[in-house]
Order: sequence, then structure tokens, then C-alpha cells
Amino acid sequence: MQFQNGNKLVSMKSKALQQFEKSMDIGYEQWHDGIGYDLDAIVQLTDNEIKIVEGLLIPRAGNDWRDLEALDRIGTPAAIQAIHRVRKTADVQIQLTAHQYGPEPTEPEWERAIMNSLATAEIISGLISALNCAIENPSDPVIAMLWSRVRDPKSGVAYHCAAALCCIGGVIDSMNDDKYRALFLRLVGPSSEDRSLAVQELEEMLIVPK
Repeated sequence: MQFQNGNKLVSMKSKALQQFEKSMDIGYEQWHDGIGYDLDAIVQLTDNEIKIVEGLLIPRAGNDWRDLEALDRIGTPAAIQAIHRVRKTADVQIQLTAHQYGPEPTEPEWERAIMNSLATAEIISGLISALNCAIENPSDPVIAMLWSRVRDPKSGVAYHCAAALCCIGGVIDSMNDDKYRALFLRLVGPSSEDRSLAVQELEEMLIVPK
């Protein structure tokens, strides 16, 4: 919107645009609680304002899930193109996040993204997201990747990958189920006879062929 101020035309942001821009100011509380941007404000934006928001979001699309979620809601060709571009980024964790927004990926695209993420995921860096996606998309290669991280004593994520395998196998209901916590804990740490026995017990429990 514009109004006359003397001899000048002054642009005035709509309430919806102001709300959306304000929602992009993420503080600790919003970050901690997983609060995204104001998506309801997006549907109230004019075409010109959508272009303004695109200009804000597209350069930072690879930074955070909130930007991808907002681009998904916008749904313009430029927004979708930005999501596809992030799916090919070098950061495997943000790659996986980008596959959860925009057009539904093909099965091979999902599988590739999940495996790339599982190959490098650590407890403090994208592991839970990668495991949840693996549980929802348990193809043979994805399951094989989980087993490789369970069997590798240097992986540091054997406990969590074992839990994911048990979820896939129907042995436990969720990653939070501690029914086999004692077994999973034996997988933590360096190579040892007991660790090898724990891997064997897990294989037998999930009926993994030798």
C-alpha cells in the first residue's frame, strides 16, 4: 500500500507482512520450543508482498527448517526451486530436512537422503531426525546402513541405531521404549567380546541372516 506524504509516495507494509517479518525474529524461547514463522500471515500477503518474503527467505533457505517450511507454504516456482536446491546442498542434515518440504520426493531420493544422513549423523547433529525418517522409510539399504553403524564400535550412535532397528522390527513401540536398554548399552564403547555378543543377540532377536 502507498500513501501521499507531501510530494512523495511512501510505501506502507500491510499488517500481515509486518506480522510475518516479526515472526522471523527467533529468540531462544522460540528456538527451544520449535516455534516456526507465522504461516497464517503468508496467506494474507499480496503478490508483491510474496515477492518481498521470497527475497527474505530464499537466501537463507539452507539455514533452518523454518525457512523451508515458509517456502513450502508460499509454494511459488521460485520457492520450490529454492527447496530443491537445498536438497542438493553439501550439508547432509539440512538435505534431509529439505526433503520434508516441497513436492514429495521419489523413493530413491528419500532413500539417498536418509542414507547420506545416517552415514554421518551424530547424537548432537541430526541423528534423531535421520532415525525417524529411517523408521518411516525402512528400505533394505537403509536397514543395512543402520546395521553398519550398530556393528561399528567407532560410530558412537550404535545405541540409537539399535533402537531404530528394533522399532522397524516391531520389537519396541518407539525410540523411547527402554525395554532393551541394557542390551543397547552393551553396544556403546570400544570393541570387546561382550560388545560382539550384544551385536549377535540383537541379530538373533531381529532374525538377521548370517
